[in-house]
Amino acid sequence: MAEKHGHEVLRLPPYHCQLNPIELIWAQVKEEIRKNNSNSSQKLRVIEELTRKAMNNVTVENWKKCVAHTKKVEDEFRRNDIVVNHMVEKFIINISNDSSSDEE
Repeated sequence: MAEKHGHEVLRLPPYHCQLNPIELIWAQVKEEIRKNNSNSSQKLRVIEELTRKAMNNVTVENWKKCVAHTKKVEDEFRRNDIVVNHMVEKFIINISNDSSSDEE
């Protein structure tokens, strides 16, 4: 359905929540629920109402900040990957001699 509407679906690697902006938004929502649950009620009705309010308080600006942060994390991963690849190339050791034959 996404491709039909001109979008490309990119899958996130498992266990890398820092690459998913919605995790930051969810943390914001949970923090607001915690702050506003003054009597620490576990009643479903109370938690549901607090959750709705917290989710309605998520703004476009919140999303922009979370997406920007995630892009910074992605860029850092890319920079680190380049460094690691460069370092690994230096550690490759050739254990065969220069006069190798097809049999070796």
